[in-house]
Amino acid sequence: MERFNNDTPCGKKLFLRFITAVFMVFFLFISFTLTASAATYVVKKGDTLYWISRHYSVSVKNIQQANGLKNDLIYPGQKLLIPAGTQTTSNPNYRSATAQAQQQNLSSRGSINASAATHVVKKGDTLYWISRHYSVSVKNIQQANGLKNDLIYPGQKLLIPAGTQTTSNPNYRSATAQAQQQNLSSRGSINEVGDNISSIATSLLGSPYSYGSSGPNSFDCSGFTSYVFNKVGISLPHNAAAQASLGTHVEKIDLQPFDLVFFSYYGSKGINHVGIYFGEGKFIHASTNKGVGYNSLNDAYYLSNYRGARRIL
Repeated sequence: MERFNNDTPCGKKLFLRFITAVFMVFFLFISFTLTASAATYVVKKGDTLYWISRHYSVSVKNIQQANGLKNDLIYPGQKLLIPAGTQTTSNPNYRSATAQAQQQNLSSRGSINASAATHVVKKGDTLYWISRHYSVSVKNIQQANGLKNDLIYPGQKLLIPAGTQTTSNPNYRSATAQAQQQNLSSRGSINEVGDNISSIATSLLGSPYSYGSSGPNSFDCSGFTSYVFNKVGISLPHNAAAQASLGTHVEKIDLQPFDLVFFSYYGSKGINHVGIYFGEGKFIHASTNKGVGYNSLNDAYYLSNYRGARRIL
């Protein structure tokens, strides 16, 4: 029998076909292996890469590499390839990686109500108010959810770590409203608190303005509002922009007495000034030119620099 000779044109073609066939078999084998050892996850509303990685026991970096992701941004409906190394199997009734991971992590520590809770962020919620509602520090909530800052968004699911002092309520409006209501209940009605704010604020009329001061003899704008609210048991940070992240948003047409009103500085986009709305278009604040006093929201300067309002009570 004549030996195979790959020096001939025919032999070279046969050799190339053989090599091609080997590569195809190898490729099919690798593809089958990846399919058998990987999973596909469809992103649900409120999911994050951090939670998906915890559910599948795979690092965020590995998920990013498997899907060509350059950052942590994902969106509902997106299909993610979960690389080899998963420790859980797919479940057709699986709601979201967040909920499943929380359930698995909590099962070894007892019931969810006993040790932790899941909070779905509502419009107007802040990490500060959520932490107060559940009696857990902001830092602990951030660590439990892999958060690098205080930014949260409506619909986001947050794991509240062990140490909660309250249980989930199906009629729960928002962490802001609940925490405020709980704090106010021991001090009387909102109207009574409002009356106290009114008497405290008006007693300070004429106090001089002093940058960085928060009373009792002089004030800057956020120092004045924080001083007044602190006197009725509501802690506000000494910073106008930080105060603007608390409470719930209020449209200008819906302003009520004791809402906080915010302004920019000569047309800038940021929040640089804050006062307390007193009704009938007037607010009380500590201004640089006259100290603590009244102004109208319709005054030209404040009208053009108005940037919104937040309801704390």
